[in-house]
Amino acid sequence: MPLPEHGDPRATDEGPRPQQGRDTLARGRLLLALDALLTTRSVTHAAARLGLQASGVSRILGELRDALGDQLLIRSGRGLVPSPLAETLRPKVRALAAGIREVFEPEVTEAAPAAPFDHRWNVPHRVPVEPLAYRSSAPLHDAPFSRAPADRAEDVVSRSEPSRRLAYAIGLVGAGRGKSLDAEEAEFAMATILRGEADPVQIGAFFSFIQARGVTAMELAGFVRAARTHVNARLGHGSTIAADLDWPCYTSPKCQKPPWFFHAAQLVAQAGHRVVLHGSSGAGAVSGRFNVIADKLAIPICSNAEEVSYALSHRGIAYVPLAELSPQLFRLMGLYALTNTRSPVNELVHLLQPVPAKASLLGVAKPSYRELHRYAGGLLGIRDLAILANARDVAQFAPYHLTTIHRLVNGAPIDTLVASRPAPPATIRTSVTSLEYWQGVWSGSVKDRRAEEIIIATAAGALLTIWRDAQARYEDARDAAEALWRARQPESRSRSD
Repeated sequence: MPLPEHGDPRATDEGPRPQQGRDTLARGRLLLALDALLTTRSVTHAAARLGLQASGVSRILGELRDALGDQLLIRSGRGLVPSPLAETLRPKVRALAAGIREVFEPEVTEAAPAAPFDHRWNVPHRVPVEPLAYRSSAPLHDAPFSRAPADRAEDVVSRSEPSRRLAYAIGLVGAGRGKSLDAEEAEFAMATILRGEADPVQIGAFFSFIQARGVTAMELAGFVRAARTHVNARLGHGSTIAADLDWPCYTSPKCQKPPWFFHAAQLVAQAGHRVVLHGSSGAGAVSGRFNVIADKLAIPICSNAEEVSYALSHRGIAYVPLAELSPQLFRLMGLYALTNTRSPVNELVHLLQPVPAKASLLGVAKPSYRELHRYAGGLLGIRDLAILANARDVAQFAPYHLTTIHRLVNGAPIDTLVASRPAPPATIRTSVTSLEYWQGVWSGSVKDRRAEEIIIATAAGALLTIWRDAQARYEDARDAAEALWRARQPESRSRSD
């Protein structure tokens, strides 16, 4: 059949195209719902993510099953488990859903990048980091189990060496049974890994099973307790060390956006609040990025409790690199380069709080993990925290998007909704490097209202968290943050080394 000529009405009117258009619209809606279901594995959570009633999502799931001729999600003791077909569709569905969201919610450029990109942002960590500690389990290969099956679990859990007990935990969370650990079991498992007493195969299997199934709040709390014990043994704590705000900052090595949150933290410290930043920007060639940033703002870089205590007393702010806080945790996070998969370590560091603090400010990118972190924080005894719902795993506000702050205030969960602000015109600068641009915004030599809004909004989130008041309003915190921005005292270093 020849193609219709230009202007031929058949080009738009012929055939079943109106029906095809309606089908396409309906299928787009179904795909977004399927993406939410596959991500959350829960009708209730998917409904919350989509802004629908659970009954509506259940009906959509029925439509999906009819349309694709497959169960897609099968109910089990672990919730909804994807069918083999659903697993094969997952990457394509995720990409399509992300494309739809990108059209209607495009990522706002935080500030015009300097040209060319300044590679001084990315430098290796200058202090040598110990290799990942582990112990081969070869001597265990011939170790016998108890003869009586009924006694086997007790023998493994109560009397065996750590590697054997860890093996039992791996068996519990493994694909065959998929059970969850209680806090004590999770704490022991992570402590074994952090002490270097686990076999590399055990580390990989344990993290893979946990990540595939999804970590529970109880497990996360146990992991954090083990990590805190491990870190405290290395960092040491003086009797007087304390902070007003704990600010974890863990970003992907691929992230090249300016870390405006460092400026916000500096504002909060200049207001008289003691702030402890701790974090990592990845391993290898980018592992020293935040060290460079902290140094440019004259923020003390600390490796032990004595240095942190001095920094808080004299500067009101300190940065503790994960590589020095815990080489073992640093190396475990670096396993991402080998597996291209996150592990429970990527989640526990947000609640690590290496220095006792009155409140914590977190950024959690995955929607399903925000409530997880808040609940686990409560299990850990954290009474006051705030979780910014944004696109990165660090607390940096995105003021040009509707933002939810998931809070704990005196142990009670509170959600604060912050309306989006109109985005000012982008500022384009080509005469300075990206690092100079970032410094210039703080010193005032570069005028970029977009960047200033991000800094002010982030500082407002920090102040709201520090106030620990359920009646406090974000708008009041923002007014206070803007006043701090106007009265700031630029103290960044002028040297470029």
